[in-house]
Amino acid sequence: MKKLNLADQLRFCQLIAELLNAGFSLNEALLYLSIAMPKHQYQWQQLQQQLATGIEFADCLTQIHLHPLIIQQVQLAQQHGQLAESLQHAGEYLQLQVTNRRKLKQLMVYPSILMGLLVTLQLVLWLGVLPSLQMQATVTNWWPLAVVLGIGLLGGGSWVVIAKLTSRTRYRLSQAIPLVRGLVNDYYRYQFAIGASHFLAAGLELSAYCELLAHLPKGVLATTGQAVVAQLNAGTPPEKAFAQPLIYPPIAELLHLGQEQALVAHGVALFAQALFTRLNQRFEQVMALVQPLMFLVIGVQIVLVYMGMLGPLYNSVNQY
Repeated sequence: MKKLNLADQLRFCQLIAELLNAGFSLNEALLYLSIAMPKHQYQWQQLQQQLATGIEFADCLTQIHLHPLIIQQVQLAQQHGQLAESLQHAGEYLQLQVTNRRKLKQLMVYPSILMGLLVTLQLVLWLGVLPSLQMQATVTNWWPLAVVLGIGLLGGGSWVVIAKLTSRTRYRLSQAIPLVRGLVNDYYRYQFAIGASHFLAAGLELSAYCELLAHLPKGVLATTGQAVVAQLNAGTPPEKAFAQPLIYPPIAELLHLGQEQALVAHGVALFAQALFTRLNQRFEQVMALVQPLMFLVIGVQIVLVYMGMLGPLYNSVNQY
């Protein structure tokens, strides 16, 4: 079974949302996906079969390993009923991820080519030029290349290890990295705001939203939901109970104003849009650092190569 990549998951969200808004049933939308995205026909048939047996849609999506944000939004939609809107907002975030990954690949092309040429030059010099000059490559010559390979292996290994960690563990690790901390916090604040706006728009209370979050399995926002529910049960005023690290502060302030629920829902939706914009800006800031860091690594590598190569050559010339 071929796993859906991020771009395919984005298209899944967009198509299902559009079809549901056009009046299609969920089963009819899945039938359409079998035609529109035939390479994943097995997954769509599996979803239809599982739905026919009474399995909840979110559980079906979990079994085909879709993005956690999609699954969480569907879990919430099973309570507030706005599945199309939830998938649409999940698709907006996936679109942001797809776009930024594409930009990252573009930014990495030129530095990667330079690094590859530099490594090739090192190998040619050490395996071809030095032996022709009756000089042998020493540890001093090889260690710059070893450092680059070590960094690459360490980065790849770290990525594999982090991918296997739970979302809560990854969140705790992210809080130790200043540049990443703000990005991750805004991501979860955006998730909370989107879900809250859907609940409020459906006429449900934020307390019910937090109770649902508290029962989500292995979710970072589950901890936030549990904290809010515990404080509300203890008699804490809502504006204080909602003053949590992963809840956008203006949401708690809006609750303190005592406005009608429709106005609060609209205000929370606007906050979600503002958070999405800020999240995009934070992504851009991180992306802007990638290429300069790569060029810095390349520059250091060039200096190390010159130190390792030209030093022995100058010593050899001075001996004559």
